[in-house]
Amino acid sequence: MQICDRWMQEGTIDRHGRSHPPQYTTSRENRQIVRIAMTDRSVTSRTVAQHIESVTYHSLYARTIRRRLQQSGLTASRPLLGLSLTQNHSAANGVMKEGCRWQNKMKLSLLTSHASVCNTTMVGF
Repeated sequence: MQICDRWMQEGTIDRHGRSHPPQYTTSRENRQIVRIAMTDRSVTSRTVAQHIESVTYHSLYARTIRRRLQQSGLTASRPLLGLSLTQNHSAANGVMKEGCRWQNKMKLSLLTSHASVCNTTMVGF
């Protein structure tokens, strides 16, 4: 199959003729996703997706938002178990490394080290 035919069928191809899925967000949307996440540190990926959709009329999945944040150097992680803790455990669990911001909710939060802005991590609780 020729490169032109693959492009017509699948949308895009790279320089070497291999096909790959199309990018669903524009670079402008990617910048907006990162800006929203950096501005509001307690925002969820679903909220960001809803905001982008209201502005651009382009629907996005929350997973797409998390991928774009990861591609921008913000990593998303989740706890291994989503068990609800008793009040005693919650109080003990609220202590974290010095210099980090902690939120004991099921939201995505940015944890920023005071030493460097480059040590910004997107963490899901």
